[in-house]
Amino acid sequence: ALSLPYAHLPDLDSVLPNRESRLAVMSQLVSLCFADGVAQPQEMQIVGALAMHWGIGADELEALRLRAQA
Repeated sequence: ALSLPYAHLPDLDSVLPNRESRLAVMSQLVSLCFADGVAQPQEMQIVGALAMHWGIGADELEALRLRAQA
């Protein structure tokens, strides 16, 4: 899945129409990235692109990362 270009994300906006649902999904994605102990750069590029698209700021993304690594 990581071989796919991250510029071609599915239309998640329509199924996740509000900020709360997007943050919940982002939290799960960040946790998944760290499931093996280390997030790969390609994984974080995808997460970062999606976060920017959804208006999730760097501070929020960092908080999710810290939670995922706890």
